[in-house]
Amino acid sequence: MPEITDEEKAEFDRLRHLYNREKIWASATASDRLEDDIDEPIKRCVMALALLGCEPLWSCCGFPYHGEPIHKCHTMGTPYIAMRDNTKTRWLIGQLHASRTPFSDRWVFYPHVNDGEEYISMTCVIERSGDWKNEDCIHYSELGATYIKYLEDFLVSLERKMKSRAVVVDTSEIYKARFPSWQYPPKHAWVIRKSDLLKEMECQVTSATYAEAR
Repeated sequence: MPEITDEEKAEFDRLRHLYNREKIWASATASDRLEDDIDEPIKRCVMALALLGCEPLWSCCGFPYHGEPIHKCHTMGTPYIAMRDNTKTRWLIGQLHASRTPFSDRWVFYPHVNDGEEYISMTCVIERSGDWKNEDCIHYSELGATYIKYLEDFLVSLERKMKSRAVVVDTSEIYKARFPSWQYPPKHAWVIRKSDLLKEMECQVTSATYAEAR
């Protein structure tokens, strides 16, 4: 087998790094719609929070999922959603704490200030052990997927408090206008409709019922 020199290997590693970076950029710019840039497992939670007036700003499902774009990363390893610190967000926190939603105690809330704006982030406490700590383990996602689904069901149970329509503006679009060197490509605003969310939930129930009947 032919051998390569240290210099050739270094050149190969550099080119591979550049190639991977270009693939990530191509993935990040493949769609200009914000709704295509939300992690699919947590997307309905974001929709519900927007319709409830909590003004979600950032979100992450916390685990790799099948079919995700290659520019996605989940380095925190836990689901989180950052929201505007407003009366609706604080009302929601009280509602969740008062509910009997399974694993609601796993969701913790903490206020923070980012670039002069006040936010409240909700983060899920996940305790993995053994091989489940490895992101490549097939079971790595299971706790996050479970906690997110219970949260999703709770949020949708508040549908009577939802607006019929909400608009989420990409935070990157705001930051790009303020900071010219901002790198993450901004996306067009996401128009969320209550009818779309409820339709998706109905499809989930239908799929689950069919699976149980098989």
